[in-house]
Amino acid sequence: MIQMTPEILAGLYDVLRLTKPFKGWSLPHSDDVGFHTSEVDTPQGEWWFDKTTGQHQIRVSAKKHHTLYSAMTTISHEMVHMHEHQIGVRMDVHHGWTFKKFARSVCKWHHFDLGQF
Repeated sequence: MIQMTPEILAGLYDVLRLTKPFKGWSLPHSDDVGFHTSEVDTPQGEWWFDKTTGQHQIRVSAKKHHTLYSAMTTISHEMVHMHEHQIGVRMDVHHGWTFKKFARSVCKWHHFDLGQF
């Protein structure tokens, strides 16, 4: 069992940035993203844009994630939200058609279960 840390999350994020479809999305380097862990069951992960700092933030539940695969899946999910924000998708439509389109692409390339994504 792996204890998730912000450093591990940042490393997973950077690995994902090097792969399709993320490498074509111009996502920021991990140095420009805040990574956090939490000890709550839900949500498994979350993304938000901090307008004060101008920085993307990703939080992953350390209580729910004990494998790198599980954490990568959640980080990938949050990266889709980050990409939506960057291209100007309204964020009040949480898992709308654009999210689903990008999610299908991510799951195809990384063999993640779309139903769980």
